Amino acid sequence: LILICFVSQAVALEVSRNTMLYAQYFAFIEMLPSGYAKDIYPLKTHLLSQLPKNKRLLEIGPGPGVNAEWILASEPDSFIVVEKNPFFSSCLHKRYGAHLSIFDDISQIPTASIDIVIATFLLCSAPEE
Repeated sequence: LILICFVSQAVALEVSRNTMLYAQYFAFIEMLPSGYAKDIYPLKTHLLSQLPKNKRLLEIGPGPGVNAEWILASEPDSFIVVEKNPFFSSCLHKRYGAHLSIFDDISQIPTASIDIVIATFLLCSAPEE
């Protein structure tokens, strides 16, 4: 099992993380160009371009799908994403629906069904508890 993880800064809001307003705002902010994306791009390109072919891949918290092109280039046997934000899920479905399976809860993924786990934006929306 391979785990690839990057840390990104989250936008602090006075709105509860459980509201649709936060989900919509967070989806909008994350789709804007940022210094983080520019700074991390060379490392991400290097790591994700070396994904082995024909593996079962899981991306946790893919956001709008910024890693999908690299992941799909590895010709995965399966590409599963777990995205809780409905605005990101909608974006993923529109862009890559035929090439991936979208779930909103990781417990829906069968145990031992994944070879590689990718989590580049996961910590942006994880609860602080």
